[in-house]
Amino acid sequence: MTNFFAIIMVVSFGTMIFYFVKKKIKFALISLVISFIAFFVVGFTAPRDDHKSSDSNKTEQTSSSKKTSADKTAKKKAGAETDNKLNVDDNKSFESYLNNDMVPNDNNKFLINSNTMNFEAGGAVSMFLYVPDKYKSYSSEDKQRFANNALDIYQESFDIWSNSNNKKIKNPPYFYIKYKDGGNMAVWLPGDKQIEIRG
Repeated sequence: MTNFFAIIMVVSFGTMIFYFVKKKIKFALISLVISFIAFFVVGFTAPRDDHKSSDSNKTEQTSSSKKTSADKTAKKKAGAETDNKLNVDDNKSFESYLNNDMVPNDNNKFLINSNTMNFEAGGAVSMFLYVPDKYKSYSSEDKQRFANNALDIYQESFDIWSNSNNKKIKNPPYFYIKYKDGGNMAVWLPGDKQIEIRG
């Protein structure tokens, strides 16, 4: 709207000069009045600099507060993500817990035996249970039964360990049952319903 009156002011001022040159005083005075009216309208309706700066300050404050709240949200999410995942030290602590809580038992081949088996952390995302190579000769049903039992113990132990260490971790590390020679007997990934026998 201000631009419209500014254009009218310039045009009427130019028209006024034209009529003064042509010595048509009546039209020159009418142009002069229109030019003054447009000048006052532009002067009163034009935004002031202090108004602009306060608006820009408000905009800057609003965008700054939005950025700050977005940063806080991102930090909270980052904190939540770090709470939901194990790091290498946590996994080593869990490994120690598992190895110290195994019950020595040579009589039942379906239980984890601390005399012949051991857990080993694989970085932050994997846990390995090493079993004797003689397990290779077991039937698929026996391997599955042992793997299911080992997974139950593993998951239950993880829940107890994470609660006792105030860890808010949803899923335990990947669980591998490996033979001492390095071959995979079984693999379980978080989210799988059961452990898969591989060999």
